[in-house]
Parts: sequence; C-alpha cells; structure tokens
Amino acid sequence: MSLIGQAPIGNLTLTEASQSIEARLKDGYLRDPKVTAELVKGRPYYILGEVNKPGEYAFVSGLTAMNAIASAGDFTYRADKGRILVKSVDTPNEREVVLTPSTVVRPGDTIRIRERFF
Repeated sequence: MSLIGQAPIGNLTLTEASQSIEARLKDGYLRDPKVTAELVKGRPYYILGEVNKPGEYAFVSGLTAMNAIASAGDFTYRADKGRILVKSVDTPNEREVVLTPSTVVRPGDTIRIRERFF
C-alpha cells in the first residue's frame, strides 16, 4: 500500500484485515480511514464420491454443503444423503457431518459423499 507499505494480513479474517489496515492508516496518515477487504479468489474446495461431477470447485463466500453438492451435479442415485465426510485443511482426519441446509463449507475443504448401503 502506498502510505503504509506491506500490510501482513495472513491468517486474519476479512474484518480483522480491514481493522488492521485502518489502524495503520490512522497512525499519522488519515483522520478517519474506512477500509473494506474483499476476497477476490480463495482456495478451492473439493467434492468427491457419489456426486455426478466430482472435482475441484471455486469457493464462494457463504457456501454451504448443499450448494456445493448442487454445483457438482447433485447426488448419484447411490448417495448417502444424510451424512457427509469433511476433511478441513487444518485437520488430518475426515469427520462425519450430518447434512443440513446450513452445513458450512470452508476454503480448502474436501467433501466426500459416501455410498448408502440400503
């Protein structure tokens, strides 16, 4: 940035990044700076298993597992539609999650849809 130079914002949320830059701009440069941070392109998410088009997809803000499944062409006829497996970037193991309309997907998540048994 031209006034404050490099602004390290790694591992900060968008709100925290905005506040950090505002604080640096207030320190001798501007009276009441207003900063808005926006994610232009984030880490993708991955969806595997019993969906029609498994693969890598672009992450969008507010993404839910239901939206991710819809992007992947919906479930196959063999899919377990009640539970999914999610592996996050910061955890080494998959965890089983009950699929609800509000199940959140984070950037870098790998979603696996299992085959149902009956």
